[in-house]
Amino acid sequence: KPEYRMVKEVVTIYERRGIRKGIQRGLRKGQVEGKQAGLVLQLEKKFGELEPSVRARIHRIRSAERLDSLLVAVLDAQSIDQLEL
Repeated sequence: KPEYRMVKEVVTIYERRGIRKGIQRGLRKGQVEGKQAGLVLQLEKKFGELEPSVRARIHRIRSAERLDSLLVAVLDAQSIDQLEL
């Protein structure tokens, strides 16, 4: 039936869009989680074990750009407080 084929094609288009959006969200989430983990590692290497509250603040940061700036700032920071987490 032509109507069935047309409906099926429309659904397939929306499915593809949904899958694409899901993949993009997953990639962004993975990037943010990787940067969060990198920041934790750098901070622990430089300042020792982190307080749970500091870890929690890092994991609340969802902006990849903010995490990038923190990953660079930690190189010059003399204390965790300087980073304004």
